[in-house]
Amino acid sequence: MDVQDLCVVIHADWVEDTKALHGLLRVEISMLLLLKRRYTTRPGALVESSSAKGSDKALSYELISVMRVRGVKDPNHTTTVAMVDLVHIKNSGGKGKRKFIFRLGSVPAFCIVLHILSIALADNGFRSFTSVEEIFR
Repeated sequence: MDVQDLCVVIHADWVEDTKALHGLLRVEISMLLLLKRRYTTRPGALVESSSAKGSDKALSYELISVMRVRGVKDPNHTTTVAMVDLVHIKNSGGKGKRKFIFRLGSVPAFCIVLHILSIALADNGFRSFTSVEEIFR
């Protein structure tokens, strides 16, 4: 899927589709599409799959770290980043796991960090944060 196709699919998901979807399904679909496109991962690295050598491992909160980091040029400026450990990555040199770091993007529809934050907040997935304001303070 190239970038233009991704734009069409995300536009259709958020704008054209008028049916109500269960829970966070619309956000989850967008996040999975963005992760899959960004790192050309197999679906088994993101969702639970019995085909991944019987492991049934999937992307879960324990594999995601959200943190604030200081800017290199301006230490007073901070940004929110998410570090994601993807398992069952092809060509991982036998390690089976790779870490990817995402930073806040300028276009919310394509920002993986915002998708992760929205899903985690809705699921009460944070130990120390209960609102968006607390994260971006």
